[in-house]
Amino acid sequence: MELKSELGRKILFAGLAIYSVFSLVSMAVMNLGLGVFALTLIASIAVERKQQMGSILGLVRGWRKNRDVRLYFVSAFFLALACFLSLLVAKLFPLEYAGIHPEITWITDLAKLYYLFLPLFMGWALVGVGERYRNQVVKIWMSFAMVLFALGVFQHFFGWPRPIHIPGHERYFHANLFMGHHLSVASTLIFPFFMLLEEWFFRVKGKSNRFSKISELSKLVKWAVPLALGLALVMFYATFSRTLWIALPVGICFFAWKVLDSKKRWLFLGGVVILLIAASFHPVISTRVRDSFSFTTRADLWRANFEFFVRRPFTGIGWHHNLQMSAAYFMVNGYKAGTFVGHAHNLYLEIIASTGLFGLGGFIVWIAVFLKNSRQTVWSLGLKAAMLVFLINGITQVNFWESKVLHQLMWVSSLCLAFVVSPKQEPERSILSSG
Repeated sequence: MELKSELGRKILFAGLAIYSVFSLVSMAVMNLGLGVFALTLIASIAVERKQQMGSILGLVRGWRKNRDVRLYFVSAFFLALACFLSLLVAKLFPLEYAGIHPEITWITDLAKLYYLFLPLFMGWALVGVGERYRNQVVKIWMSFAMVLFALGVFQHFFGWPRPIHIPGHERYFHANLFMGHHLSVASTLIFPFFMLLEEWFFRVKGKSNRFSKISELSKLVKWAVPLALGLALVMFYATFSRTLWIALPVGICFFAWKVLDSKKRWLFLGGVVILLIAASFHPVISTRVRDSFSFTTRADLWRANFEFFVRRPFTGIGWHHNLQMSAAYFMVNGYKAGTFVGHAHNLYLEIIASTGLFGLGGFIVWIAVFLKNSRQTVWSLGLKAAMLVFLINGITQVNFWESKVLHQLMWVSSLCLAFVVSPKQEPERSILSSG
């Protein structure tokens, strides 16, 4: 199902490579990368059409008829429909607090839905360039992530490129990289981290279900990846996200449980528990853990959003509009002026409060399709571990609907879809070690 024209493949490869890197930078750069990808996609189709009209039509037909592609489309459409339906009901039958009701502006409110359908185009492009170029794109993306792991450690001590002091510990800085927010880093860089971890322990297909020896890997994987993974752990600590401090060890333990034998599993888990207990006595960590301010503000928002869900259990108060209506809720219920107003600070409450049970169902279906597709990639275990961390992060973050996170989620979903549709790559073959 790949393009016949070498020129078309090279053009598309350039667009994919640029976007893969830009998707890990800032919001403006991510959007720029998406624009570059769109231009290279159009250009590659034009080249292919000029040289091999039948080839491009065959590629499109094959992609459209693929069962896994259709399944992904259904999952994206169902979630998008739930979001649209919540806005429609909010427009026709709005809930009011203190005379305030959701103000629906269709173009603005629906703007983020296009993200859900990006994998249909990027996945097609990743198939079209062929396995060799696809692997090169993954190498570029993973290599840039490794650079960012090191940059995050540097930023923690020196502040560059976007210095944000850690409250109470002004000598140090949040590891927010170019994204501007530490929680964005906590829910995006976990994907290349765990995929690299599995590259290091890349799987050998067989009844033993073991991983191949590190001696069989290339020199790059032997020294650079373990170093980068170590730097990543420091960077994730430096995000100063308390939820990530819990979620990341859970994800690593899940990964270890799958790859180690019975005795080593318990030794590893015991070591992690001892390490976490010891770390909790560090003054910087203990102060952060005991800080109750952010929990109190979140609890107020959780209470408001749960009421939105109770009043509109099926469609919610209107996608995104729980943020606007929280201020009205606080006004009606006698909260002090200056009470913190924002989104739900909990992904699951955000979903049911703004889109109801229909939205929750759409979200569950989308995650299920993601996990199904991830099983057929060479990073099946790493992606499951990353998604586990992502979902735990969602307890105190609305990470799924954040635009920077959506860029990375849809990029990884595109990789999964490409591996599902493409001729199967040998599972024991490491992307970083391939030629």
